[in-house]
Amino acid sequence: MSNNKVHIEDLYRSHFEGFTAEPSAGMWTRIRYKLMWNEFFRFSLNTFNAYYLTAAVLITTGAIILISSLNRPDSKPDTSLEKFVPAEELSSPDQSEITGPSDNTAGRKSSRLGRQRQTGPESKTGDMDKDQAGSDKQKKTTVKETDAKTQGLPESAILKESGPKETKESSQAEKLFVTADFDMSCQLGCAPLAVDFINQSENADSQVWIFGDGGSSNEINPRYVFDEPGEYSVTLKITGADGTEYTASSQITVYTTPKAQFETDKNVTIISGQPVYFYNYSRDADYYEWDFGDQTRSKLAEPVHYYDAPGSYDVRLKVWTVNQCYDSVTILNAFSPTEQDIIFPNAFTPNMNGPVGGYYQLNDPKNEVFHPVVTGEIVEYQLRIFNRAGYQVFESNDANIGWDGYYKDQLSTQGVYIWKVRGRFANGKTFVRSGDVTLIWTR
Repeated sequence: MSNNKVHIEDLYRSHFEGFTAEPSAGMWTRIRYKLMWNEFFRFSLNTFNAYYLTAAVLITTGAIILISSLNRPDSKPDTSLEKFVPAEELSSPDQSEITGPSDNTAGRKSSRLGRQRQTGPESKTGDMDKDQAGSDKQKKTTVKETDAKTQGLPESAILKESGPKETKESSQAEKLFVTADFDMSCQLGCAPLAVDFINQSENADSQVWIFGDGGSSNEINPRYVFDEPGEYSVTLKITGADGTEYTASSQITVYTTPKAQFETDKNVTIISGQPVYFYNYSRDADYYEWDFGDQTRSKLAEPVHYYDAPGSYDVRLKVWTVNQCYDSVTILNAFSPTEQDIIFPNAFTPNMNGPVGGYYQLNDPKNEVFHPVVTGEIVEYQLRIFNRAGYQVFESNDANIGWDGYYKDQLSTQGVYIWKVRGRFANGKTFVRSGDVTLIWTR
């Protein structure tokens, strides 16, 4: 192997020194275009390029948009304000009848406008066909309301073109705000509870009150009495001017009212140191207060009291519930020897020919009505009669009306009936009695 070193450049020269190559046709053109495109997409401040072209397009587009917006009308013609004006009035040569003698300029403008807007061929000789003339008189020219005012036209010559007129009622109904609302004089209290209702609804054509206990009213501001304790939902229903029903509701609470009632021993003789017993028959009461008429009091339910000396004493009992509902009863001259009593017979014979309504005469020998015999004066009274099965067949709240033996206009069967009576005498003494009576037929 030779140790002489040969340089690669010398080797290349020795083999290709005399070699030549000619480029193909169009090569230099392609190279020139390639260099031009590269220069076009390269950013340079000295030559036109793609960046300058983009900026020019954006500026031109913005200028076109700006010019278009400036040349666009401010608003579209308002066809709702267009008016119709008879063409013959606009083209009438005597404009003084429309605008008055002092406004001739406006009259000439109206006449010229009318002539410009008339339709159909114009006659040069003035000899038009009568039918065509009549048709031309019926044609109308539209102008805006602002133009009509400028031209001095009378309001009577201007007709609206805005379609069907809205009635005053319909436009008002669309603007009315309807609400259902009410207020009450109180929301809770003791039975019987009287409540005043104040209707605060707006734009109501009619109203119905539903009080929750079966009662109702069509009055605007009713007054209603809740005579039974309980929870009641009061509802106000109104029909608005738009024909829609609206409601409002509120709750009312009615508390139970107690009933004060008591008795003392019969035929009590007041002796110093002798006890007097009081029997409390009050209902639904939680608290009591006795006034014995001798400047002494007690809060016991059934007290025993000692009087210092005989005399005339008015005894009073007050009762309350936990809801502060109240009642009281007073027995005047509670220990007076004056006799007061109520008794009933144990049999009667009804009229077989039909009911008599329960009216009777004292000491009537016919004995056709079952009624009480009263000693003294009664201020409260309730009589109820039941058959053997426990069904109530009669009730009276007047001591002057008894039972004639009929139930629903039918004669009751023979037999024994149960009666119960309760009430109060004029001096305050109460009574509760019961017993039985035999109904006997007569032939």
